[in-house]
Parts: sequence; structure tokens; C-alpha cells
Amino acid sequence: MMKRGKKKNVKHPAAHVSAEPTGKAGSRGAAHSVPRRCALGTTPVESLLASAEPLAKPGRNPAKPGIHRAFPGRHESSRAGWRRRVNPGQFVGMGIDIVDIRRFRKTLSTRGRRFIDRIFLPSEQKYCGAKPRPWVHYAGRFAAKEAIAKAFGTGIGKELGWLDVEILSSDSKAPIVKLSQYAKRLARRRRTKNILISISHTHNYTAAVALLVS
Repeated sequence: MMKRGKKKNVKHPAAHVSAEPTGKAGSRGAAHSVPRRCALGTTPVESLLASAEPLAKPGRNPAKPGIHRAFPGRHESSRAGWRRRVNPGQFVGMGIDIVDIRRFRKTLSTRGRRFIDRIFLPSEQKYCGAKPRPWVHYAGRFAAKEAIAKAFGTGIGKELGWLDVEILSSDSKAPIVKLSQYAKRLARRRRTKNILISISHTHNYTAAVALLVS
């Protein structure tokens, strides 16, 4: 019987890479050979990536670290909140609210004058009281105040109360907003010069949208 000898590990030398085409010169549609591996044992793509310079992080400007190119107009940290730079006429806040008219009418009938005096100013009470369906207009002004509080980002509370916002009617019957002195200080902190308000009614619901303009 023949004795089986141990196989010797033979190291093959690295293959030489040729950049010359294998097709015949001048022949139409001659294909070029793509080297499978390069001399260092890596693919051509890997060798290119290894020699390439490291790329900058996405969204960052390497010349000015810390400035994000996705927000070219923002020069302060997001922690600054409302202190960021705004342009005149820019919207700096938006709020919306919807009220069920039937539920609100029930609330007015159960809580009465005390509830009305806590939410609405005398000018608002005079305007709504002169309407054939006063509860509809009360509900619209209630929604408008809620929308403005949401636009400021505070809600109704310590920073902005019900009586700090007054909803009036212009000569064209469009709603306009009048703020108290306390609420004007909040508006200055929020870079707000004007407040746009829109109120809409259906048979069962009323909705209001508020926009803060710098």
C-alpha cells in the first residue's frame, strides 16, 4: 500500500494585474478584462476606498464646524428656542382649535354668567349678546383664544390668560386680535408683531386658526 504523505501548504504568488484589453485591437465591441483581484489581495473598489481621503460628515461644513448646512439661516443652537433670528413678515407660530357648539351651549347654560365673565371681556360679551345665536359667536371667540395660546406655545395659564386676549371685529367684520399689556410682553419675547386670526362656523362646530407674524 502507498503511504499518503502530508500535503504541503504552497503559497501562490500574487497574480499580476494587467490593464491591457484582452480583445483584438480594432475589433468592434472588444471587451476589456476586469481584474478580479489586485496585487495586495483586495478588489479594485476596496483599494480605491483605502486610498481615498476620509469624507466629511453628512450635513456638516468642514470649513466651519458646528454650522449645519441644512439650516443656512440659523446661527444659534436649537436650545435658544424663540431667540433665533427671524425675518420681518415671517410666521413664528401657528395654532388651531375646534369647539363643539352644542356642548359649548350646554356649558353656557349650566355655568352661566360666572363662566362668561371669566372667559370673555365686556366688549366680546356685547358683540356676542347682540347676535340671534350668541352661543355660536361665544364658541368662535373661545376657539380663537385657544388657537392663539397654542400659537404662542404656552396654552392658557400663567403666561397667557383668557382675558389677556380680546377678539374684536373690524369694519369689514373680520376678526382682529387685541392683547393686554401683559400679553404684549409675551409677544415681544416671541418676536411677534402681528396676529392673524380666522374663525369658521358650521351647524355643529366652530374652528379658529391663528398665525403669529414677526
